[in-house]
Amino acid sequence: MMRGANTLVFLLGLSFCVVAHAASPDSAGSPYQAIVERNVFGLKPPAPAEEAPPPPEPPSKITLSGITTMLGNKRALLSVQVLNKPPENFILAEGQRDGDIEVLQIDEIAGTVKVSNHGVEQLLDFKTDGAKLHPTAVAPPHPAPAAARPPGVPPPPTRTIPTRTLRIPSIPQPAH
Repeated sequence: MMRGANTLVFLLGLSFCVVAHAASPDSAGSPYQAIVERNVFGLKPPAPAEEAPPPPEPPSKITLSGITTMLGNKRALLSVQVLNKPPENFILAEGQRDGDIEVLQIDEIAGTVKVSNHGVEQLLDFKTDGAKLHPTAVAPPHPAPAAARPPGVPPPPTRTIPTRTLRIPSIPQPAH
């Protein structure tokens, strides 16, 4: 009798599994399929993922004018050129910002400053982003010797500074 009861329980369990599988939502006869087809909320399939565009070029040109460690903290001297405006000069420490320009890190030994320029990180150094000297700002060379001067060019005038005799107060000598 026990064997017949076990067989009956097995057959009931098997039939329950078949009925449960037939009522699953992914089957074609699902009662909820009509709701999906109506699309009451106007849902759309997700758009395909596109490649992220490259970061935009920074809108401002930053020139590194100097780095100082005076007053106990590191500071960067920056000149910011925005299109069609005169350059603005800033002295900012690490973590400080002025508008959309923020100094993130200063390495005074390597001569580099990491800044955030309108959300775009840049690493500035003196070689590529440093202030450039204009040819007119260079000191003139020493005058050429007379032998190397072209004929007809007079030598530069010489100026002599007159000498003065120093007046030292006389110190009275003690009497013996």
